[in-house]
Amino acid sequence: MQADAYTGAYDENVKASYKYVAKTCGLSIDDFNAADSAFNVTSPISDDNICVSGNTYTTRDGDSCDSIALAQGVSAATLYYINSNIFDCSKIAAGTKLCLPLTCTSIYKVKKGDTCLDIASNAVIRKDNLLSFNSQLNQNCTNLHDADPYWGSVLCLSTPGGTYSGKPINNPEPIDREPIDPPRGASVANGTTKECSHWLTHDGSLSCTQICLAYNIPINLFTEVNPSLNKTTCDTDLVMGNAYCLKPVDGWDQPVATGTFAPEITATGSVTGTKPTIATHSATQTSASGKAPTPLQPGIIDGCNKWHYVDDGDGCYSIAQKYHIELDDFYSWNPKVGDDCAGLWLHYNVCVGVAS
Repeated sequence: MQADAYTGAYDENVKASYKYVAKTCGLSIDDFNAADSAFNVTSPISDDNICVSGNTYTTRDGDSCDSIALAQGVSAATLYYINSNIFDCSKIAAGTKLCLPLTCTSIYKVKKGDTCLDIASNAVIRKDNLLSFNSQLNQNCTNLHDADPYWGSVLCLSTPGGTYSGKPINNPEPIDREPIDPPRGASVANGTTKECSHWLTHDGSLSCTQICLAYNIPINLFTEVNPSLNKTTCDTDLVMGNAYCLKPVDGWDQPVATGTFAPEITATGSVTGTKPTIATHSATQTSASGKAPTPLQPGIIDGCNKWHYVDDGDGCYSIAQKYHIELDDFYSWNPKVGDDCAGLWLHYNVCVGVAS
């Protein structure tokens, strides 16, 4: 309203107030004729905001958002929006320090008659990509040719800042397939797998967290290959002098088929003998004597008389639902599973019922 000299609101009081504000804020104003321009600021304005890109530019006479954007390879609109000290994109005060946006590998200056679809098509990108690269454009692109494009007309045609190459920082570690013997003189921790290629003898100097960080092993895997350790009490579960597995070999958790085959060669050359027997499992096994089936999930409580063989697709919740038991009960009967089910072992038996 104060930009209109013909409004009743523009008078000497407004002019005096405007001068006072300008003086208080340290601004230099060419004149106070609101009819000429509401953006008649000529002295540079300091802006101490943090510059995310880390790149800055100090303006010179004649600079505009478009000229800077073309020279620096950035979006003119983004340049305008992240610098609150730009009042008029067509004429920026010389000496103004600006934060530059993230650069684009491809930019374009809008021409008369352009449409967003044409620009995107010529750049071989999707229209929605063009809109995402230039957030000042509305969904229908009706402001591409604004009557007063205060944000300039230079667009980004590629992702500001570039795109992620997808290449890992480090090469992945090779998968070990052959186990090695535990360290001499050390006792292997109770239940720890022997299918292991890297061992650690606990000397009391490291906590579980420090071990996992130092040897790049997730805590879930560390406690899974060393079932005597519980995630919540891991530090106190560590035993001085015990050997713990740090890197299981590929396929360490797969059950091994058992059986016997004693072929006997007869005079006629035929082969006789017993066929190998593969351990088979039913989904549910119940025992009145309490004798547990094998293989058994480590850590099951005493008193269990009903078991479930964990197969592909099983989860703690689905197992509890199947046997109409509370999930908390299932966790309490199988404490090594953990309260997030991360320790559930595939192809092992878990407890799903206890003697009443």
